[in-house]
Amino acid sequence: TNSPTTSTNRETRGLELMTDASPVLSLPSTPEELRGAKSNPDSTPQEIAGEFVLYDDELRIPAEDPRFIERYALSVLYLSNGGCAEEWIDSTNWMSPSLDHCDNWFGVKCTLQGRVEEIILKQNFVSGKVPIELSQFGELRALDLSGNAMTGEVPGDLGGLYKLFSLQLQNNMLTGEFPFDELREGAIALDTLWIQENGGLSGEITEAYCTLSSITLDCANFEPQPTYVVDDTGVETTTTTFEQNCDTAVGTHPREYTCNFGTGVKITVAPTPTPGGGDIPTLVRDTYCGVPSVAA
Repeated sequence: TNSPTTSTNRETRGLELMTDASPVLSLPSTPEELRGAKSNPDSTPQEIAGEFVLYDDELRIPAEDPRFIERYALSVLYLSNGGCAEEWIDSTNWMSPSLDHCDNWFGVKCTLQGRVEEIILKQNFVSGKVPIELSQFGELRALDLSGNAMTGEVPGDLGGLYKLFSLQLQNNMLTGEFPFDELREGAIALDTLWIQENGGLSGEITEAYCTLSSITLDCANFEPQPTYVVDDTGVETTTTTFEQNCDTAVGTHPREYTCNFGTGVKITVAPTPTPGGGDIPTLVRDTYCGVPSVAA
């Protein structure tokens, strides 16, 4: 059993770490203010997640253990992206206070040391914005949120995932300029990037991505790169300007580079989906699970 002093130190340090990981003003200034967050309709997802990891969680992970902030970040994802409203097709064991999130919470895989290395929630009716808290997974190698109903901009904070190998965000409703520079500066291990079929996503891919193995994005949204090269006879080739520039600049280009001409499936609001059946509907709204959706 933890002594009062040890418990207080855990709560204070835990709040500091959560505050550093989350948007400004999404958490209170003292740990005690988190008590009762889950019963307050004005609570933010971050406050409910904070109450969970500090007071409700039976695992009582020490704040300085990296698994603490990872469990918090996963809880924010669940609370702010439709999980607790029972909208996810599969949310097995998520936020169970008695079960380790590693290999128990659906879609979450961990290393032997208990660090999250995969979050695979594709085609699972995940809605809302990409939480900046996802940048807290220092061992994460694969993030797959494809085929869902995610909206808003992709946070540049994902560049903090320096071990990220595969990022798949295709077939959502993401918008804004993709943070190519921020992502590549931090995610130096990145090898696969699939961001096609997001009608409002744009940007210019740089030569820093020439060494990746697989990239897929929408042609029109990312003009003037990439477009297909036209040869001397006026015939369009299968080589894109991006690949051509890569070969010139660094002597190599992605093994698989797809310039997608499709615009994706525009998904409309629909009843709660049936597992394994039909398109996944989009819910665009200001609240999730009875609490406000706090943007970065």
